[in-house]
Amino acid sequence: MRLSIFWRLALSSLAIIIVVAGVNFYALSQLRQLTVLSTELVSYHYPAIDTAKHLLAGLMTQLRSEKKYRAVPDAVFLRDFDGEAEEFRRTLATLLEQEPMADAQRLLNELERLHQEYETLFRGTADRRTGQGPKPAGYEVRRDTLMARMTDALDAYVNLHEERVSTLAGDSRARSARAEVMTQQLVIAAVLLGLGLAGIATSYDLRHAGSPITASTWAAASKATGEPVPQASGG
Repeated sequence: MRLSIFWRLALSSLAIIIVVAGVNFYALSQLRQLTVLSTELVSYHYPAIDTAKHLLAGLMTQLRSEKKYRAVPDAVFLRDFDGEAEEFRRTLATLLEQEPMADAQRLLNELERLHQEYETLFRGTADRRTGQGPKPAGYEVRRDTLMARMTDALDAYVNLHEERVSTLAGDSRARSARAEVMTQQLVIAAVLLGLGLAGIATSYDLRHAGSPITASTWAAASKATGEPVPQASGG
């Protein structure tokens, strides 16, 4: 069945509309994926990294208060240490509660255990400063070892999240690039489809005469018969 020019244009327009709708649907789906990735970065990984750095700073603050107390065993320095250690424990407990990754949980649990050991070590020293028990031996070495292990645990935790951030950022860029390429290809396909449908002839009108055919003699020229069925352009 031969379609009129009107119906061919209508079908080509409909095809373009369908393809453009597909382009929009694909773009929206990619946008939702990018939104999920961005949300994970903003609401989870970046806050976790900031909190870990805050814990690291808290460790250094506790170390300074401890050294002050060991140099001058004043109750003020001891209270400072107690307050800083309590804030460290609260922050660490909150971070551990919010952490879903098993590897990250393992690091935080190790950090919690090491910090408890550090506090126990310092408490023993503080008690001896008040005259309870003998002076501890090798305290600085044990303390520095614990500090190094806690610092390593926090650095490993930060690196774990930074690696995940790098992976998500790369995934986001790849999705954006794929979406751009796919959108371009679909738009080109829509245009070519529309042009193809619109470019199919509906019929041929071939005429012949014994003299050159002009606009004024076209109507008088004889119409040819047996023309082939119109095909797509280039066929």
